[in-house]
Amino acid sequence: MAISMKNAVLLALLLGISACSNLKFAPIDVHVEPEAKGELPDSRADPMAGNNERIVNEARQDGRLERN
Repeated sequence: MAISMKNAVLLALLLGISACSNLKFAPIDVHVEPEAKGELPDSRADPMAGNNERIVNEARQDGRLERN
């Protein structure tokens, strides 16, 4: 009894699926910390925010950025 190539591929696929269905995976533990209810951080303490404010101020002085 000869098995065609198509049937052999289907059999291998079904065996692979059945093997994967028998695996037991550990549950993933997701821990999310609640948001802080305190004060908002000061943007001046962040060096990137300070740098961005400086760039915007320079652009306004040069006339490249119009204030709305």
